[in-house]
Amino acid sequence: MNEYISEYIIEDMNYSREDICELLETKNNGYGALAGAYSTALVFGVCNVANASIVKEISKVDIKPNIENVINEQSVFSLEDYENVFLMDNYLLNNEVLNNRKKKEIIESILSFKSLQESWDGYGAFPLQVKSAANAIDFLEVLDLSSEFFPPTDIFPNPTGTASLIWENDLEERLSLEIGNNAISYYTKFNGSEVEFFNDVEINELTIGSIIRKIQALY
Repeated sequence: MNEYISEYIIEDMNYSREDICELLETKNNGYGALAGAYSTALVFGVCNVANASIVKEISKVDIKPNIENVINEQSVFSLEDYENVFLMDNYLLNNEVLNNRKKKEIIESILSFKSLQESWDGYGAFPLQVKSAANAIDFLEVLDLSSEFFPPTDIFPNPTGTASLIWENDLEERLSLEIGNNAISYYTKFNGSEVEFFNDVEINELTIGSIIRKIQALY
């Protein structure tokens, strides 16, 4: 490292050649004001000092530049920008935690429907079928992976052994989905449009993708 580069680094840390040399010569408590980033070669290059023990002692001290100066002088971002990014990161993390917790609760509810007794409604209703429960859980997982997770606003078992999940927004627009062993039935209600019904639709990638896009359109 040549003298020009050494001076540049030192000046960037707000220390002059004279400051460093004076501290090296006096060997006082001022060593704590120097950055550990100054290597032995750098100090020797600036002051032509031969006392390696002094340099070694200084190199043990870890100095950290003031973060506010770094942000203000070397970055286009302000402290407020960094704070906003930090707050956004926290928001996204907290939102993800809440969504994961909500999804877990929904899956637990779906699994609990399998434990219903025969004729749980008093009229011969079936418990939720194992395959229907698995299809419902798979749908939630795909929804979570495809976009921001939108938890259903309601979920319940049907007497036929299927599960229903409903998404409804503040405008009372809705998608109601019934998931069975081999097929899906659902309807959509969007303001300004007729209610659309889709009965006994095959469970496949195309169907799932179409339903997820309609759920996203609610929010």
